[in-house]
Amino acid sequence: MKSYQQVLSSLFVLALTTVKGQNIEDGGALDGRFQCYNCSSFENVNCETINELTPKANCTEEQTLCRKVEQHMYYNKEDHVRIFRQCATRGSAGDCDSRTGTYRFKSWYCHCNGNLCNGSGTLLVSLTLTVAVTAVLFEVKKYL
Repeated sequence: MKSYQQVLSSLFVLALTTVKGQNIEDGGALDGRFQCYNCSSFENVNCETINELTPKANCTEEQTLCRKVEQHMYYNKEDHVRIFRQCATRGSAGDCDSRTGTYRFKSWYCHCNGNLCNGSGTLLVSLTLTVAVTAVLFEVKKYL
């Protein structure tokens, strides 16, 4: 029974940190401001999937958000995906805007306000997964 409660507690903490868009393991910038991942998958493969080699930037006082941009485009007879991560001055935390351009081009701009929060997919996907796992665990508990 105790291990089940520990799992639920861990999921609750995970849900809270996901909603806030923050990662507990990552420290902030030394000057008290937060950091965002700062990269382009066109120039750096470590921008696609975040790891210890993904570049980070200390955001300025004006840069109060982190941004992740995902672009899907078609050129040279192939589909391509590019990801950009950066500090941002404009946008709404928790929102993702989509834009459609010319032939087979679409992009998504997602903003968050937390230390290194632009390292994952959208907050909605993470929150939905956390809630679903918690619901499954509650159902499993009935049969224990």
